[in-house]
Amino acid sequence: MSGFGLLAALVLVLGIGGGVMVFKHHVDEQRQDVARLESALRQERETGARLRAELAYHHRPAYLQRLATPLGLVPATPQQMVRPEELPKLPVADEDRKRDRWLVVLPSGARVVLARRPDVEPQP
Repeated sequence: MSGFGLLAALVLVLGIGGGVMVFKHHVDEQRQDVARLESALRQERETGARLRAELAYHHRPAYLQRLATPLGLVPATPQQMVRPEELPKLPVADEDRKRDRWLVVLPSGARVVLARRPDVEPQP
C-alpha cells in the first residue's frame, strides 16, 4: 500500500506542477498582450499629438492668409453678417423643398444652398 500512496503522491505532484506550468505560460502570454497594447497605445497617442500639431499649424492666421490671398478671399466684415431669417429666399423646386433645402443669395451676391440637418434622436 505504501507503493500505491507513493505513486498517488507522485501523480499529484506532477499534476500540480503541470497546472503551475500551464498557468505560468498563460500569464506570460497575457503580459506579452499587455506590452503589445501599451506599445500600440503609445503610438496612437503620438499620432494624435502629431495630428493636433498639424491642425494647429493649419489654423494659423498667417497660413490661412497665404492660402486665401491667391483665391481673392478676404475676412468677413461685420456688415456682411446677417441672421438667417434676413436672407432673401428664392423660389426652389418642389423636390428641394421636400428635402428642406433653400437657395439663398448672400449679401456678397453669391448664391448658396442651405440645407437643414436631419433630426437626430437623442441617444439614451
